[in-house]
Amino acid sequence: MCIVTFSRLSLTSGPILDGVHRQRPGPLWWTWYAFGGKLPDRHREWVLNDVTCRTWWLRHVARSLVQLAPVAALLLVVLGPGWITYLGLAAGTILALIYSVAYIEETGEHRLGKYGYPVGTGREMRARRGRRVADQEHYNAIYRSGA
Repeated sequence: MCIVTFSRLSLTSGPILDGVHRQRPGPLWWTWYAFGGKLPDRHREWVLNDVTCRTWWLRHVARSLVQLAPVAALLLVVLGPGWITYLGLAAGTILALIYSVAYIEETGEHRLGKYGYPVGTGREMRARRGRRVADQEHYNAIYRSGA
């Protein structure tokens, strides 16, 4: 198993986790993970990528919507179709997403903590990625301007 540490990360080219084997979980494991369960340790690097990739916030919102789906389906069955039911489900979903996004970084750090990563790993990885993107844009502006 490959253990990723900050000292071993290469920020010169490519994705931050170049060369690291990330085994993606299957649909059932991902559903378990979306509801807050811990994946087997072989998915450790995938979880790091999931919480720190460029689209990490979209992934978080997708996990939140998966958590809401069974509750929404149950309420729809119990209350029946109707405009008031749809309005209530929409308002509840919006409220749940507001709370979910309010604690997005803390949730990501908690997920990483389950796999032994120190607190602040997600924030640091995203900051490094942001600096690398800014450096690349600066380089492109100077040397790739086409002039």
